[in-house]
Amino acid sequence: MSFPTRLEDITPEWLSDVFGSKVSFTLETLGEGPGYVSDMTRLNLSSDDSSVPRKAIVKVNPSFEGANEIARRYALFEREALFYKEAAAATPIRTPHVYFADADVANSRGIILMEDCSHLETRPSVSDTPPTPDEIRSVMNSAARLHAHWWNRDPGECPWAMTPDDALFQTFMLDCAEGWPAFTNSELMALLPSDAQALAERLPEEFGPKMLKAMPRDRLTLCHLDFHIDNMFFEPGADDPIVLFDWAGASWGRGTNDIAYFLGFVLDPETRRANEIEALNHYHETLVANGVTDYSRGELTTDYKLGTLFALWVVPIAVANLDMSSDYAQKLISNVVTNKFSAALDHGATEILDSL
Repeated sequence: MSFPTRLEDITPEWLSDVFGSKVSFTLETLGEGPGYVSDMTRLNLSSDDSSVPRKAIVKVNPSFEGANEIARRYALFEREALFYKEAAAATPIRTPHVYFADADVANSRGIILMEDCSHLETRPSVSDTPPTPDEIRSVMNSAARLHAHWWNRDPGECPWAMTPDDALFQTFMLDCAEGWPAFTNSELMALLPSDAQALAERLPEEFGPKMLKAMPRDRLTLCHLDFHIDNMFFEPGADDPIVLFDWAGASWGRGTNDIAYFLGFVLDPETRRANEIEALNHYHETLVANGVTDYSRGELTTDYKLGTLFALWVVPIAVANLDMSSDYAQKLISNVVTNKFSAALDHGATEILDSL
């Protein structure tokens, strides 16, 4: 089936083909402005067929050319579309139900038509109330089931997901390294204690090449990469309460990359330290319960320590691309900087860099 790649090209005829029934629709703006690597809106659907949902979310490439250039450079949009088209149904965690997803890889364009999950709860990363221990445990459970399912599988099963040796992933890592001076020369450095500032000063030269060298090449699994609470919906009381979305960064790696990213993103240092060991224990126990038998708790600890250093990749990306005009964005970047560096230093980031 052919498909539109711009919001203005969506027609009742195309939607009718997707749902197999006559459909009309109206557009409803979501918030203000386009998404970072997509334009996204709500479709209010009308049909005599009761199986057609009343609402759906549609995502297409961003209309803002600067954002679209980033999406093209890292194949972000087509990667997410192909995850939903080819892997979501086989992945044993909750993701938004997708009615249609496809990508024109040659032209770096695509479309995702998916379930509207706005009836579920969210947990904003900028909040005075951190996730509860039960919520953290639920996130660890979902992560472990995701990683166990794809554990040590052939990356060729999801060829659109990056591996550590892909030229695209190496470009991404080197771009992160080149972005570090914008952070180290900014006023955000003042948020960090002296040991964190000393670590940050090393990252422009050392982060990219040393991370690429250190990343394991065996026992990889499908990772989300941007595994943080703003990319999750919550349904309290459900057997499987986490719905994970925004798969543009899907990549092959050790699952601890996702775990370190989550725990060091939204949790302030005190909360993270109070919950970290239990979270890691539950993650490992759930991996084992789901069939992973070749990965010890000690190996997980080693990988998690490296993961807290790798998770710093988000700092130069956020500094370069986040609109800092709002109070929310300023609080978000402040939290990311302080929480990420705290986690990395707690787990020996300086010594890890020295050893590589």
